[in-house]
Amino acid sequence: KALVPAENCGKIICDMQYMPQDEPFPSIAKRLDGSENYPHMLDDIKLGAENGYACYGVVEENNVLCAAYSFIPEDDIDVEVEIGVETVPEHRGKGFAYESVSALASYLYEKGHEVIYSYYEENLASARLAEKCSFINFANGFEIILERGV
Repeated sequence: KALVPAENCGKIICDMQYMPQDEPFPSIAKRLDGSENYPHMLDDIKLGAENGYACYGVVEENNVLCAAYSFIPEDDIDVEVEIGVETVPEHRGKGFAYESVSALASYLYEKGHEVIYSYYEENLASARLAEKCSFINFANGFEIILERGV
């Protein structure tokens, strides 16, 4: 069976680079270490926080509501590092992703890293977040997902 493009597989991916415009601001996000309470959807982020990945998040009564994270352990970052963010659904739209991404991007940038944030073009909330957090577009790519044909 040959590999063929999956149905509806083509998506534009926008790659953004952090370019801070202003001085860092006080944030409600804090560095996560894995000792906090994480909902099931953030299990991977808890594991990352416990194992040296740079993670910042908004925590209320020791419960993580939103977390921004690096895709590789902090000690393994050479120059460039991609980050992502997850917010517990009932806490979306409250600015927690902005707080978490801004705090993590600022922390990594101050350490001398190029910080990258990517999103699918149709994800308008993610596009607005990237722009608000001082990321600028440097590339657009096309994702192709392959599957086994019949």
